[in-house]
Amino acid sequence: MRLKPLLYITVGFLVLAICGAILKYTLFLPIGSTIFNFGMSCTQVLGLILIVINGTLVTNSKMVRQMGLLALLPLAGYFIQWYSNSIGTSLQLLGLLLILAVYAKTFLSKPTKEVLDYLKLIWISSKVTTSFLMVTLFSAAAIVGQIANILFYTMLIYFIWISLSEKTSEDTPNNEQEAIS
Repeated sequence: MRLKPLLYITVGFLVLAICGAILKYTLFLPIGSTIFNFGMSCTQVLGLILIVINGTLVTNSKMVRQMGLLALLPLAGYFIQWYSNSIGTSLQLLGLLLILAVYAKTFLSKPTKEVLDYLKLIWISSKVTTSFLMVTLFSAAAIVGQIANILFYTMLIYFIWISLSEKTSEDTPNNEQEAIS
């Protein structure tokens, strides 16, 4: 696990968000909403950084280049949409579908798949679906967007659980060796 301090900071922001939710929903304090939103936003950004850095995306430079180039298509489509709505929308949708296809291909070519791999695939699929709905049907995107957020936090909490479990399993042999000596 790389960047363990970032993991602890992410957990801290998640706890801050939970405290904000408690203040907001049980004590009905208006500051709770601000604390909750700040904590969740920081958790999402830091969690995404953690998952990307500790996944195969960063270690595979070919994948980074492919995803970077494919991410330019929806961005270009957004700007072209100002001039031609149909061409811009088509570029956005094509880019989103290609991103999903490349990630799915990478997922399928992975020899051993873990729960976190499945969660990442489902999350990326839901984010692409949300973006697709934002481009075509704006009203339906809010519901799918919330599902994508729930999937992200499920994936993040599972990732934190695995990372902390690995830490305790790494510490156990050292403690046993000290007890033997």
